[in-house]
This record gives sequence, C-alpha cells and structure tokens, in this order.
Amino acid sequence: MPARIIAKTVSIILMPLFMPTYGIALLMFMPPYSLPNMHFYRLLTISSTLFFTCLIPGGLIFWMKKTGYISSLTLDERKQRTVPYLLSAISFIAWASFLMEKLHAPNYLAAVAIGAAVALLLVLLVNLRWKISAHLTGWGGFMGGFFGICFQYGINPIGPLIVLCLTAGLLIWARLCLHAHTPMQTVAGLYTGFLCSFIPCILF
Repeated sequence: MPARIIAKTVSIILMPLFMPTYGIALLMFMPPYSLPNMHFYRLLTISSTLFFTCLIPGGLIFWMKKTGYISSLTLDERKQRTVPYLLSAISFIAWASFLMEKLHAPNYLAAVAIGAAVALLLVLLVNLRWKISAHLTGWGGFMGGFFGICFQYGINPIGPLIVLCLTAGLLIWARLCLHAHTPMQTVAGLYTGFLCSFIPCILF
C-alpha cells in the first residue's frame, strides 16, 4: 500500500544512526563553521561523526544479523536490542571523546554527543521492560541538539521549529503506520532524545 511505502521510506531516511551525522552536517554550515577556512574542519567533523555513530554501530548490527544473533536489521524484537544499543552507546562515547580531544570542539557540542550516548543507555534500560521508539529518540536528540546550539548562539529558530515539529509528527505517523510502536512509545522516545541533548547543551 502507498501509505506503508511512504512510512518505510520515512523510517529509513530518519533512521537513528543517521541523526548525529545530519545534526553535525547542519551545524557545520552555521556560523562560525560556515567560513571558507573551516572547510577541512567541517569535512573531518562530519566524516568522523559518520564513522563513530553510523558505520561502526551499523556494521556491528549487520554482523550480528549475519551471525544470527539478531533476526532483523531494524531490531524489531525488544529483547534483541540490548547488546546493539550498548555497543552503539560505547561508540557514541568514543565519538564524544574524539570531538573533545582531537577536534577541540566546544564543550556544548561534546555535551550533545555525550547526551546522545546517555539517551541510548536510557533507551536500553527502558527496553528491558518496555519498547520505546529509537527512531523518535534519535529525532528528539537531533531537535534537542539543534535548539540547544541555537540557544548558545542566540538564534531564533521559529522556521526550523515548525519544520522539525512537522517532521517529528511525520515520523510518529510512520512508526504507527508500520505498527512498530504505540503512540506512547513514540512520544516517550521523542522526549527522551530531546531532553538528553538539549539539557547538556545549555548547561555547558
């Protein structure tokens, strides 16, 4: 059905493992990183984010699928999420360390990275008893980091706020359409991701 095809497409484009790269790529084209002399720094930051938060966790999940440890790349079974989420959180912590020690990123940016790792750990713990949406946690983290950084720079993000909220609604619809989650599970994921990224960003 067309609705399911659209829902699957939205779910693939907004996969949790893509969110940090989307967020960093957006940040790298905002002041002060948009300056011409920051080209190499932008490239290194985006590529390292892709490596630590997408390629490593994604590769591990693919390997676990090939070896039969998990039954689906989308981790549909709640009980099969523990190890992939834990390994992903460790990779996110390595990403935060790389940002701080090698790229000398601002404290609030490293705080967002650590917040993303904390969100993953929280989702891991919740999933021991109850299924929470990783897709909405990832999107919530994207939103929280973006608005936190806008707060740091004194940017009024009214336009992006509307777009991001509409996209969150679209993603909730997609996950419900695919019968992957209940409404409460999607909303819980959205708030978890948002708070874990926004609060550390404004504090640091």
